[in-house]
Amino acid sequence: MDFKTAADVKAFADETENRLNEIELNLDGIKSKVKNSSFIQPENNGWTDDKAAQFGEMFKDLARYPGQDIPQEIMEKHSLGFVTEKAALGTSLTADAATGSYVTAVGYWPDISAVINEDSMLYGKVNKINMTTRTMIVPTKADGVEFSYVSTDGDALTESDPTFGTKTMTAYVYALWFPMTESLLEDDNVNLGNYFRKIIGEAFAAKFDAEFLTGTGAPTTGLMADTSVNVHTLSGSGIDDLEVADLISCMTLLDTRAKRKRCSWVMHTTIMDHLRGLQDANGQFYFPDLRSGMTNKLLGYDVVLSDQMPAYSDSAADLDFIGFGDMSELYYGDRVPLEVKMLPGTARNVDYDQVFLKARFRASFLIPQPGSFARITTAA
Repeated sequence: MDFKTAADVKAFADETENRLNEIELNLDGIKSKVKNSSFIQPENNGWTDDKAAQFGEMFKDLARYPGQDIPQEIMEKHSLGFVTEKAALGTSLTADAATGSYVTAVGYWPDISAVINEDSMLYGKVNKINMTTRTMIVPTKADGVEFSYVSTDGDALTESDPTFGTKTMTAYVYALWFPMTESLLEDDNVNLGNYFRKIIGEAFAAKFDAEFLTGTGAPTTGLMADTSVNVHTLSGSGIDDLEVADLISCMTLLDTRAKRKRCSWVMHTTIMDHLRGLQDANGQFYFPDLRSGMTNKLLGYDVVLSDQMPAYSDSAADLDFIGFGDMSELYYGDRVPLEVKMLPGTARNVDYDQVFLKARFRASFLIPQPGSFARITTAA
């Protein structure tokens, strides 16, 4: 069939309705394309002759591969690429035949990742590694290499002897699930998709920060618990005893430029609030720019705020509550990105009209060089 008008395309789409089971994967991609792209125009109910011809060409290309993987060149031709990250809720979902979960179209990933980035300042700073197996060995530097000059042409070059250690990244499963009723989904008057996307994104961000910062060894030992991290101890047993001199002492525990490059402070928002109020003997604020909101730096270094760090109200003896270091030296191993599955076919669906939503990811959280970090703790 030649596609010259909007009516031609609509007729072909109607005929194809009966073949949904056969070309389900292809049609899901088409639905995303049609629903969310420039094909939708306010005039003529979204079907213009000009756009119809483009849509018809795309439809014919995709229909040649019923139930099969679509060739990369076809995906690129019609801008139907997909990212490997699994979708959060509230986004256009496309069936992933390999896992039964969902992937999201390229155009939606910025919206999804924004939820995580908004709730985790740490997420954008760590070193992300794609894991192709459950365990992975990563090298850690011991002794590096150095250049030496060659004084005479033809002289032997000086041999370097780098040494390194190794650390093992092991991916673990992190998951959550909760029930809801089909009626609730049918009567979705409050945009539940966006709401669930937000709370799942917030949960991911919270777990992400907690593993790196306050994990106690099940399975990750975080910066506030790792015994190899450099420690500066306050003179007193409460957070009220924190002074500017303590920040400087913590910072100087990392005693080379290499250790301090790209460094950041990490603390709870209420600790930052406390620092904003610190004054010298003359009543002058130590950090006036912080009070005016002009900067998010402390002693020249960025500040990462995380609700997973101890708050000011958690003040107690022997409490680790501020960290300092290069956050790109935190390794996040991405084995299976965040995925969301809807599980309707259970006995609870028959008995109680319930469906279940499950979110999971597989990842490794590793601090390969804890000695390159420092933290502040209250006195015991």
